Amino acid sequence: MIEVIIPGDPVSQKRHRDSKHGGKYDPSKKDKKRIRNFFLPHKPTEPLECLLKVDIYAFFRTPTSWSGVKKKRSEGKYRPKTPDVDNIEKIIYDALNKYIYVDDSQIVRSVTEKYYSVQPCTVIKIESIQQDKI
Repeated sequence: MIEVIIPGDPVSQKRHRDSKHGGKYDPSKKDKKRIRNFFLPHKPTEPLECLLKVDIYAFFRTPTSWSGVKKKRSEGKYRPKTPDVDNIEKIIYDALNKYIYVDDSQIVRSVTEKYYSVQPCTVIKIESIQQDKI
């Protein structure tokens, strides 16, 4: 199992943009590189080819406008605001494609949860799983 904690507010996949020169560019490129850098100590010599389970726990900073009491009450509670969980997953899956695993299609199970926290971070757990018999 690989477990990585990325400090700071979780990031999400941004839409590709049109450049002034007629092409498209990825505004999330720097964020993806930052994610990969935290996985560097765990990078296998060859990308994994097995079935994978990925758990993502996104801890977002509580708003500074909230009182200390409200921050304390909301610590560890679900955060039902943007960004959507699929955009959080997308940037992580894309960043680790051909780096930790061959392709994100190998991810057959995933859990992504968003929380409030006074210490924002993203916790990512990746583990190989066996094919379940039906």
